[in-house]
Amino acid sequence: MAFSAEDIVPDSPTNNFCTLNVLDRGVGTTNTASSILTDGNLKVTSGDNRYQNIRSTISFKKGSGIFYAEFLLTQRTTYNPQIGIATTDFAISSNEVGSTPFGWMMAVGSTVNGSTYHNSVQSSSYATFATNDILQVIVDSDNQQLFFGRNGTILNSGNAIHTNLPADNHITFCILTNNDGSTSSAVANFGQDPTFGGATNLPTGAGTFTPDNGIGSFAFQPPAGALALCTANLPDFTPTVTGDVPQDYFKTVTYTGQTTGEVLNWDSNTNTGTVNVGFQPDLVWAKRRDTSSAHALVDSVRGARQTISSNASIGNYSEESGKTLLSFDSDGFTVGTDGNYTAFTASGSSIVAWCWKAGGAPSGSTSTTGSAKRINTSGTQDDTSCSALATAATNAGASNVITPTLMSINQAAGFSIVKYNGTGTSDDVNYSIPHGLSNAPDVVIVKNLDLGSQSSGITWPVLFTNIGGMPGLDGNLDKDNIIGGAEENRELNSNWGGSYPNANTFFVRRPTISSTTNRYRTMGAYNYIAYCWHSVEGYSKFGSYTGNGSPDGPFIYTGFRPAFVMVKWTSGGGQTTGSWRIMDTARNLYNPATLDLIANEAVSETTYGSDDLDILSNGFKWRSTGSFHNTSGANYIFMAFSEQPFKYSNAR
Repeated sequence: MAFSAEDIVPDSPTNNFCTLNVLDRGVGTTNTASSILTDGNLKVTSGDNRYQNIRSTISFKKGSGIFYAEFLLTQRTTYNPQIGIATTDFAISSNEVGSTPFGWMMAVGSTVNGSTYHNSVQSSSYATFATNDILQVIVDSDNQQLFFGRNGTILNSGNAIHTNLPADNHITFCILTNNDGSTSSAVANFGQDPTFGGATNLPTGAGTFTPDNGIGSFAFQPPAGALALCTANLPDFTPTVTGDVPQDYFKTVTYTGQTTGEVLNWDSNTNTGTVNVGFQPDLVWAKRRDTSSAHALVDSVRGARQTISSNASIGNYSEESGKTLLSFDSDGFTVGTDGNYTAFTASGSSIVAWCWKAGGAPSGSTSTTGSAKRINTSGTQDDTSCSALATAATNAGASNVITPTLMSINQAAGFSIVKYNGTGTSDDVNYSIPHGLSNAPDVVIVKNLDLGSQSSGITWPVLFTNIGGMPGLDGNLDKDNIIGGAEENRELNSNWGGSYPNANTFFVRRPTISSTTNRYRTMGAYNYIAYCWHSVEGYSKFGSYTGNGSPDGPFIYTGFRPAFVMVKWTSGGGQTTGSWRIMDTARNLYNPATLDLIANEAVSETTYGSDDLDILSNGFKWRSTGSFHNTSGANYIFMAFSEQPFKYSNAR
């Protein structure tokens, strides 16, 4: 069959236009996605199940600009289609988009014609639509406003119909084609085809119009400054350092202990080997893959040879005999021979190391130096001091500030390592600790480095802040539980001062009861290390999702092709526990990824039965129903780091 001109859209290796996402659509009562996608995934027709929502392949967030899209109404029913926007955090199989806080939709069916819905609130009708009309959707992400139009006329006298759109969540265009058992359809144009596949009954005035920047074509003139949704109009990799890519800030490497190879260069004369990473890391987390042995984390703030383990509550272990990570080097790190922590060194064993770049090793190794090595948001080294950051936090309104002893900060990558001492009082008040980042952390992980007589319960408290529409979550990296209910509230207060971090500090508490983030003992203060991250567009993402219990599992948008994904069950689905599961592309070279490691257990790498994950150009999608990642109705949190930003990534 010959192709017509309308069958060819102008995607290229340098610019790809958005489509409807075949991997990110509602799952009906039969655990299958029954909506039908045709015309290059631009036309959607509903199937026979309810809640046939589908999102676009590209999302955007506040500050990205004004985005414009058009939708030709090809088949209408009483209520459908409903077209608008939704956040990527919306559980797409669970409900009508407009009945949730995460969606803003216009219904263009025959009964609710031209009415908008958000959080189950129906607004007045703004227009009367008919079959073959074109609905225009304009999102001003800079001013958090949503506009709708019909056949070239912006509705509501040109004023925004919805304001105060989410500032922190990614937004996609979204279509609901079936919520009442009937069939409707629509065709999208994100700038690639103003003819909607050669439609013959377009409304009067439709033609070919170009946005101001010359990228894309639409049936009606986009508003001034509006953009087509395509990769050319996406922001660059956010750590805006010329020439930098995600692998300059995070990388996974694999090597064989004490064996000459491509990555590990073993020198039998010195009994040392160098591992090539491509940058000087500040946090290296290693694990033997082929046997049960402890995880090992070494960072540049505590110094080489100083090891802690994510699967144990024990404190810092100092290995001085040359049997661990010996030094952080300009392009990687050096390891020695077999020792107590064989995660780095086991002879003949397959080893994985996850490596992050912070701001460099702070000067000195004692707690009195107060050095804060820092890379700023422009990628420039501009070192400061812990006392200067504490003073800045106090000037910004923080109270009871604990001055860190050593810090390594990378504002460009949204990652800092903070060493601090517990307070010497038991006055049951909140304390503030500077994190050094340019935004509030999404995740804070703390470890008590000392054992002493109070080793019981010295775990790895983890705080996920209020992200993805879910409440903040308090758990432990070395355990498979999540603290919930009344206990969660108590732990949030006792560990984290009852508050989520702000732009200057995170909070801890020195209560009369035990705290795992701020303790004191008669012989002196406990030492702590904290790892702080916030999401960086195109590089890192920390969020949440809800499982659907289907082999066609949930799609989680990250805005990049992940190199590393760690997932943790938090609540629901009839479960009571769930381990921290880690997958990466260095160990999983093709889809589906199946090789898991567990942060809170010393077990070897395995497939764990049903942990099939597709790692995609713009996120990840579960292809199995394992309870650790995709139980129906269960909630999960995740940490992901980038291999390539979506703007430049391709499929695996």
